[in-house]
Amino acid sequence: MTHLVEKGDEEALAAILVLPLDDKYGRHAVDALTKIAKKGEQSVIDAILPNLTLPSAIARRTAVHALGQLAKRGDTATMAAVLPCLEDPDEAVREAAVEATACIVTKDDHAVPE
Repeated sequence: MTHLVEKGDEEALAAILVLPLDDKYGRHAVDALTKIAKKGEQSVIDAILPNLTLPSAIARRTAVHALGQLAKRGDTATMAAVLPCLEDPDEAVREAAVEATACIVTKDDHAVPE
């Protein structure tokens, strides 16, 4: 399979980051981000974080999923942003937060409630 863009391609990332996460194409945007963005790429993580507080449960779920895929293990700032999603009113967002937490947390983290 031929790759159209290289991992870390800033122009491709910028084009994807303007896509809304709250519609049926949001999943595809996240899939593309996880393939193009480098793990732990802070500019991408920072661009996704505001979506955690949008009214749309789909956008929140998609953002949490993306953060779980993109944040490096032990990223305390991203973990702090994801933790409140464990209490989101939407079940799918809570489930995504559990999965994202599992991807980010380390065995030595004390930020995760027991």
